[in-house]
Amino acid sequence: MSKPNPAPYSWSEIEAQVRSAIFCQASILACLGPVAAEAVAHYLGVDPDRASALSDGFNEGLDKKPDTGVVIERHHLYDLARNAYDFAYQLDGYQRASHEDQYEISCAVLTGFPQTDMHGNPSPLSSACDEPLRRVFETFVARWKFMDTTFGAGGLTVRELALLSNMTIPAVRTSLSKEGFKLDLSGRRDDDKGGVLDLDNALTWLMRRRGFIPNRWSDGDRPGMTVTEVFALPDLSFDAALRQALEIRALSAVQLAATAQVPATWLDAILEGKSASADVPALRAIARVLAQSEPEFVGRAVQHLLSFEVLKAPS
Repeated sequence: MSKPNPAPYSWSEIEAQVRSAIFCQASILACLGPVAAEAVAHYLGVDPDRASALSDGFNEGLDKKPDTGVVIERHHLYDLARNAYDFAYQLDGYQRASHEDQYEISCAVLTGFPQTDMHGNPSPLSSACDEPLRRVFETFVARWKFMDTTFGAGGLTVRELALLSNMTIPAVRTSLSKEGFKLDLSGRRDDDKGGVLDLDNALTWLMRRRGFIPNRWSDGDRPGMTVTEVFALPDLSFDAALRQALEIRALSAVQLAATAQVPATWLDAILEGKSASADVPALRAIARVLAQSEPEFVGRAVQHLLSFEVLKAPS
């Protein structure tokens, strides 16, 4: 039995909106581009005679018809939408997404694509309309921030948190406030209701949301992960997550022990997956060094360490 699609939109719905966006672009090209019909014909991939009838297709509703002779798969926008859709909702094929996709989606698609056709009818990529196609691309960009921490260094906006958690913006704001998460409002304007949450806190908050789809990773391939995301992985034991966290932070066990002021032999035992005492103050100190939530970090560590005691207990 196949798993249900976790995406809020079907691919056929997104595919239809890609077609609409292509016709919108053709309308602008016919109005503002070269007079010769060959330009629109080449863009749509049809004969020049057919192009003149299709150039105003967005206004005539032809964008809703898949039998116009326009092959949308030949357009790069289609490829970007397919990769964005699979990566945004972590579907099979999510590995196809690349840094080039992120750049082209962030710059060319979300900020450079026509907002309307020549008559002012909004494109599916209009920033003024919350259409599924634009939401897919924005969700892709939001999730990519966890893949490329340099790109995501500025944190996630409330809208991005809403997209990734499948929640409304007011619900996100209420949740953040109730759970004590503080938004960075330093870059907002007086009329702006923005604010961002840093990556580590953003992931901590998202992992508590039922609607959030955690990142999938190929075996041994976890590029660009944050320490918080490593500890959120359900398939890693605490000691394995701690070892990987040290790799991310480029810390040795000796350096971590010295910085957190904890016994080196005790820390080595944990890192080696051996039994060790559940020293809560020491675990809290490590959490602070790694910039992790103390209750969550310590809770997981204690559960891991106590499992050794349960195994040793007589039956």
